[in-house]
Amino acid sequence: MISTSITNQANCQRKSHRLTIPIQIIIEQKTYSVKNWSAHGFQVEALEHPLQINDTIDASLILPTGGASIVLNVQAELKNISNNSYGFEIVKISERNSRVLRHYASLAIDGNYTNIDDLSSDLFMTDVASPIKEPIALTEKESQKVHRSFLRRFFIYIIVAIIFLLLLLSTLVYNYFIVASSNGLVSGNAHYYNAPKDGLLSSLYVHNNQNVFKGELLYEMDTSDEKELLLNKKRQEKLLTKDLHQLQAALKNIQRRIHKTYKQEHTITQLEKAELSHEFKIAKQNYKRAISLFSKHLITSIEFNQIENQYLHYWAKYNELILHKQSFSKSSLITDQIIIKSQDQKINLQKMINQVALNIKAIKEEIITLSRTIKESLVVAQEDGSVHNIFHKQHSYLKFSNDVLVLETKQQPYILTKLLISQIDKVHIGEPCLIYSKRLDTFFHAHIVGMGYSITEGKTTNTLEISQNEIPIRIAFDNKEVYLHLNEYLKIYFLNASQSAQKMISILPKSFILL
Repeated sequence: MISTSITNQANCQRKSHRLTIPIQIIIEQKTYSVKNWSAHGFQVEALEHPLQINDTIDASLILPTGGASIVLNVQAELKNISNNSYGFEIVKISERNSRVLRHYASLAIDGNYTNIDDLSSDLFMTDVASPIKEPIALTEKESQKVHRSFLRRFFIYIIVAIIFLLLLLSTLVYNYFIVASSNGLVSGNAHYYNAPKDGLLSSLYVHNNQNVFKGELLYEMDTSDEKELLLNKKRQEKLLTKDLHQLQAALKNIQRRIHKTYKQEHTITQLEKAELSHEFKIAKQNYKRAISLFSKHLITSIEFNQIENQYLHYWAKYNELILHKQSFSKSSLITDQIIIKSQDQKINLQKMINQVALNIKAIKEEIITLSRTIKESLVVAQEDGSVHNIFHKQHSYLKFSNDVLVLETKQQPYILTKLLISQIDKVHIGEPCLIYSKRLDTFFHAHIVGMGYSITEGKTTNTLEISQNEIPIRIAFDNKEVYLHLNEYLKIYFLNASQSAQKMISILPKSFILL
């Protein structure tokens, strides 16, 4: 009886169980005994043919079956040479021969390798592919190995299942306590300083990360053009002010002349009035006497009419002089002409004075504007802080309102973050949050104070990009003394707001949040 055993010897890539059931192999018409073999390869000693690793040979396996033998043609590749032993891997064998070889190995293990009938049935079966690649019959020793392997894998599967259940339970608990999470940036403690006008950034007096104090000069814009224009405007103001004084002096002279002329005219009028009053009094007396004489028919109607006309003439002149102050003398007419001409000159001078005054006012406003521009070109810190970033180099050309630098202030910061629209219904105003700073390895308690685009500021897009399917959220620290650096990256966890969840969260270690 042929003894059989199973070995588990490595043979390069061929690491399957090997059989020591004696078989033979024919290589180039030379017969060799096979030391051990399997359905995938075999080992031969004292090979007389010189071969190198990866050489391929054609061989014939001889399977003894008691009174007969079965010859199987195979193609093998040399994989290993060790201590005059040559390990081959079967690289080409027909499905029929492979099936016979596996069946022979199974029968040999059970001691029935002489059952030629079973083997012959494999030889005459149709040559089709079979899913069976290894013999299924095992010895007791091999069964024990399989059993131990099964138990080992079983325990591995159990451990994996336990780990999976723990992870699943942790995930469920985590999702109960943490309704959402996001990344955020520290904001609210920034002051952006921009260009007060178009022009060159003539001087930078600070650098990044420099601490500055309120009132300290930060940078200066070039104002050489404004200073030259201001000097010219001041010269124009001085000249116009001088012209204004001369015009005002001329106006006063005309006003004095008009007053003097009016006074002279009043004197002439009084003389004329006295003279005309005397003549009118005589004419009136003559007229009364003529009425009396005419009524007594002592004078004719022609004489009466002459006296009456003379009276009416003086009455009309006297009435014009007294009521309308009109003088009929030649000197009075000259005086009136002088007054009219002086009045015209006065009006023209007043117009010129008003225009010059308007020009001076406009120039003064320009001087104020230029002075303010020059003053504003010297930009100073509005509060204590630290220079967070400088956007432009010295001597750069800037447009009005271009950002020059941002100052990190000492004021209480807040956090800007965002959530997808699909997640926004999980949170609300007042929702408690845990803020984690990786830099400090510390948690901070906070809460939501605002949601929506109304809470964003003009410079938000510089630090937090928000897409159309996202909603910005503003978060405030519960501790008002917390201070973090501008644009510092933070991890934000939105907590379950229920009292029971809050109590349990307070008990759980903070490391659980970071899982």
